[in-house]
Amino acid sequence: MIIALGSEFTAAGLLMQRWFPGVPVWVFCLLFAALLFGINATSSRMFAETEFWYSFIKVIAVIAMIGVAAGESKDPAPASRGPCALRSCA
Repeated sequence: MIIALGSEFTAAGLLMQRWFPGVPVWVFCLLFAALLFGINATSSRMFAETEFWYSFIKVIAVIAMIGVAAGESKDPAPASRGPCALRSCA
């Protein structure tokens, strides 16, 4: 489990470094490790509440993706009209 968590923290740090290139990966690894430890060190009620909100965000994301897919099914190839079809070309 420790090896799995270490690789998860490293992956999260590498992903965050794409948005914040000036910050070293180890800072993000330490931040996520502290966040996970903080959540697990609190009461089980706090852990359950955190898991509830994470799952709520996931459900909203799935619903949003279904909406985007439904919108794309009405116009499945917007890029066929040229490179400006997906952005404002004003």
